[in-house]
Parts: sequence; C-alpha cells; structure tokens
Amino acid sequence: MPVESEPQNDEELRRTIRTEIEHRDRERTRQTQKRDQARNADISAERRRQIYQEELRQYYSNRPGYREIVGEDGEPDWVPESEFQKSERLFDEALADPLNVRKRLKITMAAGAVAIAALAAVFFFVLAAKTGSISVSTNIPDAQIILDTVPLEHFTNSTIEEVPEGEHVVTVRKEGYAIVGEPVQKITVRGGKIVTITFILLPVLQPKGVSQPKGVLDEEPVYKNP
Repeated sequence: MPVESEPQNDEELRRTIRTEIEHRDRERTRQTQKRDQARNADISAERRRQIYQEELRQYYSNRPGYREIVGEDGEPDWVPESEFQKSERLFDEALADPLNVRKRLKITMAAGAVAIAALAAVFFFVLAAKTGSISVSTNIPDAQIILDTVPLEHFTNSTIEEVPEGEHVVTVRKEGYAIVGEPVQKITVRGGKIVTITFILLPVLQPKGVSQPKGVLDEEPVYKNP
C-alpha cells in the first residue's frame, strides 16, 4: 500500500544520505590529515636543516685548516683550506684564460654533482629511518583504524606506513561490534620497524529498534554468542 511504502522509501533515502555524509566526512578528515602530515614534515625538515648547520659549524670551527664558504644553494659549507685557495687561484686564472678554466670547471662540477647526489641519498635514507609502520588486525575484518584519535582510510587487516617515530595510540571501530579488553592500545614506533597489534571484536546484542552507536562503548557491552 502507498501509505506503508513511504516510510520505507524515506528510510532508504536517509541511509543513502547518511552514507554520502560519512563519505564526505572521511574525505575531509583524510585531506586534513594529509595537510597536517605535510606541514609537520616541512617543520621537521627545516628544524633538521638548522640543527645540521649548527653542528656543522661547531664541528669545523674547532678544526684547523678549514674555511667556511657559501655554497651554490646559498647554504654555508666548510672546505679544506687547500681547496679554498685552489678556488681562488682558479678565479684568477679565469680572468687570464677563460676557455681553459671553463673546461676544468665542467670536470669539477661533474665531480661535485656526484658527491651531492651521494649526500642527498644519505639524507633521505636518514629521514626514511625516522618512520615506521603499524600492522593492525582484528578477528572481524574491515574495522576502521583510528590513529591518535584520527579516523583513517585504513581498515583491518592492513598496515599503516610512514608513521613518525614515537608514542601513538591506536583503536578500531566497527558498527555492531565492541572491543574485548583494552579499547585503546598505546604503542611506540621505531624507525624502519613494524609494530603489530591485534584487537578482538565481538558482536553487541542490542534491543530491537535501537541502533548501535559508533566508537568505543561507555558501558560494559552485552555480547552475542559467536
């Protein structure tokens, strides 16, 4: 009958709209997380550059036979006094014989490019070692993973990569299920390592007509028999 079909159609429409809202919210959260991660990475890289220059200056300023110069990238650098004097002689020679010096400069620049590439590889290797991974599994798959209170686009069972070193808190959620035991696990991520954690989920028995709220339950849940 038409009168009875309208609530059903409304409910289907509401479910569709709720799904769209949840998708939009997850996408907004994902974009916010990506921006935060990029911002934190920029801050960490800038802080590392500053500390690197401080340590470089402290190291070479206490060693005789080195001279501080400004590199092509505008950053301070230190070279042996002999290389500094060689550069000065090369400059003087360039005034007298530009063609010959141009050839020598090409050889010197090629060697410098190789050295810079090697240093860049070491630098990025050090940065990569500052992140680890978290493998999250549940006995009931497809539970959403929540890292440091932020819902992720990752669902169990899967591995979250490029997690910064340090302490983190992890939990999961799945509608109609509750976590048995500790709902939130505190872990420590090490560079280049994988931390494996597991959650046990059991279905929650709900009275007819009462929907299951998302997230960790505040009260002791009543479990169905598996």
